[in-house]
Amino acid sequence: MRNRPDKKRIPNEVIGLGLIVLCLVGGFLALTKRIPWDHGYQVKALFSSAQNIRPHAQVRIAGIKVGEVTGVRRVIPDSPDAVPVAEVTMRIDDAGRPLHADATMKLRPRLFLEGNLFVDVTPGTPSSPEVANGHEYPLTQTATSVQLDQVLTTLQAPVRSDLQVLLREFGSALADNGGAAGLHQFYASSGAAFKPTAVVAEALQGTAPGDLSGTVNGLDRIFRGLGRNEAQLRDLVTNFSVVAGALASHDDALRRGIGALPGVIQSGRPALAALNAALPQTRALAREITPGLRKASPAIRHATPFMHQVRGLVSQPELRGLISDARPVVPDLAALSAGADRLLTGVGALGGCFNNVVIPWANDKVSADASYPFPANAPVYKQTGYGLSGVAGESRSGDANGQYVRAFVGTGTNAVASQPALAGAAEQFGTLAAPILGSVPAINSSAKTPYRPDVPCETQQPPDLNAGGVGPAPTQTPLSTASAADLPGALGSNVRDLRSALDLGAATGAAGSGAAPRAVRKVLQATLLDYLKRDWPRLAKQIRAEGTP
Repeated sequence: MRNRPDKKRIPNEVIGLGLIVLCLVGGFLALTKRIPWDHGYQVKALFSSAQNIRPHAQVRIAGIKVGEVTGVRRVIPDSPDAVPVAEVTMRIDDAGRPLHADATMKLRPRLFLEGNLFVDVTPGTPSSPEVANGHEYPLTQTATSVQLDQVLTTLQAPVRSDLQVLLREFGSALADNGGAAGLHQFYASSGAAFKPTAVVAEALQGTAPGDLSGTVNGLDRIFRGLGRNEAQLRDLVTNFSVVAGALASHDDALRRGIGALPGVIQSGRPALAALNAALPQTRALAREITPGLRKASPAIRHATPFMHQVRGLVSQPELRGLISDARPVVPDLAALSAGADRLLTGVGALGGCFNNVVIPWANDKVSADASYPFPANAPVYKQTGYGLSGVAGESRSGDANGQYVRAFVGTGTNAVASQPALAGAAEQFGTLAAPILGSVPAINSSAKTPYRPDVPCETQQPPDLNAGGVGPAPTQTPLSTASAADLPGALGSNVRDLRSALDLGAATGAAGSGAAPRAVRKVLQATLLDYLKRDWPRLAKQIRAEGTP
């Protein structure tokens, strides 16, 4: 049997070096628990100041390390008036996940006076989504710790000096006024300072007996309810911390808002008073509507079978018959829809006419100046109703003397002639028992509103109900003192013609100067009969054509 030649072996030095490298890598992974080239899950946060935070500083959640700081750099925001901030990059292990969108971070010292800081992280509420790798938290969700030097610099020399002066002067005031007696006098003279405190304390008691105890009992129930659910209480505290942090980051705006709050309260007090006054009516409405709501359930229950019947009517087995029955109606509906455009146009024009012209006119009143003796006490639509009621009942009621409404026709000794209101109309005249003082409204105030058939009714001008002042009286002449020449218009012309026909001088001349009275009477009678036969029919026809005497 032939021996096989030995293969080339790896030197022991190489094997030893490999084992050393393997041990180093394993030890590094065991200590760091991460792969060097893998940065893992990282988040960023903006802080107003980096303070003394350094890379490799710890990141903790509830005191447990869940990561470390991998970088700190200075960032200048895009806003021109913004101040530089510090951007801290942190690597978070799986033990620290998940980090939610409402998480908060704060720089805290590890030990008192040590100077080293760590990032204290509150992971946020479970209802908020988890942030992605590389997410950056804004300034509103971060905070820095108060350093000892900041506390010490608060009481610098000027502040300490002012505090010493205050204590020295307060002690001198007490010593000069007898110590306890001076303190007593101080409290006795501090009513103005304690008055607002007393007002607040009195307001906390409420406006009715039992308000304060009710408030305490309500708070006790709230606290008991919060204590029964720790998860919700934890979320409440976390959300309150976020809200408080947001308010702290906008303290200037909050200060301005609080300063403007008294004005807002003063302006809102009338609105709250009106709301408080409306609550009784709302409560009454709720009481009145409660029976209807109670009966709504039976109504719905009784309507349910009908809805089942309707559903069955439009179901697939019945739908074909329904369509067959509705088919004859379709042409009529099509014709109706074809003409509906014109109908709706007309209805729209009618509605616009009523809204813009008729209704404003019906709500208007007759107005006039101070000389108008009969002012209107109601709008047109009411006055129209009053007038219709009066016309309808003017001849229905009466007593032993007859109806309440009577017509009196008569004449008098005052002759009146009126000018024609329209061009081409005849002059009118008549006699009255008393003179006319004027017309209300005047003729020029009673002119109709111009009618424009070329524009829509809704753009027409509403009627003008302004009566104006008292119009002038027509031409008048008392018949008792007037001659024929003084009578106005056609009335005077006709009287003058009658006087010519009955000329007494002609009658007496015909009878002679020495004739007997009987002969004069005969001549007058003959002349009057001749006038009545020949001239009076023409005169009466002319009078009837020109006006009523």
